[in-house]
Amino acid sequence: KSYDRQTALAQADVTYATKMRDILYGDGTAQNPGLYGLKGTAAVNARDGAIAQLQQAQQEVQNTITDPVVQKRFTLAATTRNNNALTAVSAYVNQQRIGAANDADQAVINNAINDAAAAWNNPSQIASSLATIKATTVANAQRNGDSADVAQAKLSTAVGQLFTHAIGAAAYVDPQSAQKMLIQYQDVIPGTAMQTIERDVKIGLQAQQAQQEHALMLANQQQEAAVRAATQKYLQQADATRDGGPPVNLQDMWHDPAFNGPKGPDYQAQLLVERYVTALDKPEPAAAISNQTTTQLYARLHLPAGDPNAITDLTPIWQARANGLLRNSDTDFLVKAFTDGQSADGEKRKTIVGNFIQDNVPIITGVPIGGLPK
Repeated sequence: KSYDRQTALAQADVTYATKMRDILYGDGTAQNPGLYGLKGTAAVNARDGAIAQLQQAQQEVQNTITDPVVQKRFTLAATTRNNNALTAVSAYVNQQRIGAANDADQAVINNAINDAAAAWNNPSQIASSLATIKATTVANAQRNGDSADVAQAKLSTAVGQLFTHAIGAAAYVDPQSAQKMLIQYQDVIPGTAMQTIERDVKIGLQAQQAQQEHALMLANQQQEAAVRAATQKYLQQADATRDGGPPVNLQDMWHDPAFNGPKGPDYQAQLLVERYVTALDKPEPAAAISNQTTTQLYARLHLPAGDPNAITDLTPIWQARANGLLRNSDTDFLVKAFTDGQSADGEKRKTIVGNFIQDNVPIITGVPIGGLPK
């Protein structure tokens, strides 16, 4: 009889232990994680249900025992086992409750940081976010029993993150305002975050400067193109007067907005037009002077790309005519030579002629390449 009771007690104890293990540890799947497989709020919410299941499991096993002696012994053993489990469950759930509270605190802090970053140009929002962070970190430190040093470290980290995100957001869209914020809050920003924030502001300022320089470069290029087009228009109109075309109205030319851009009026181009128009009314230069100028400019037309003396637009030719160094016929010849040289066939011919001139210009003109007029 004694042996049978020991066997029955052992079987009941194993059955209850199996049920308890399934309640507390589950089977490792998402469908049955067990109480200890749950984290944070989920574990806190599952505590009462798990305790009820443990009590129910004990009662179920107990109801299967018919021998009063075995039943009494099982009840004693199961109650002890249950009490130990409840102690462990309470400790685990309390730990998860603190973890859930810490997660909630961090969510509040993160939300305050995001609010500050979104409204970086609103001092009231910055102040509100700071107040929220301070209150939350103080409460968190008290709940966790943190020392003063640990509490201060948590606060510094959160405040540093707030200003890193807020001033970083400002630096992306308005670096000047970000720099002002850095100065305004420099006494509040923790030293651990200062280096990162200063770097972000510096990068923002550099990016802004690069954008401004690029925009100015584009504006200057557009103005230069507009000035070239306007200059060419008036000079071609001046040339057309030789064939009976209407004269250039210099008053209109001096007021033409095409010569006025971000860099201000381009007086040099306008003076060139005026001198060119005026030169057409003066006697043409001597043939020898025009021939020498034509030879030199023609040589420059065929210099390789990148050579500082190479002619890349018609301005040097028009300047020579405006300065009384070219006859009209030689001007027309050089303009045509330049225009022809812009075509594919002209580029090939330019290379062949250029190579010849490179070797023979000093012989032809008596002037070295480096000494050609600019």
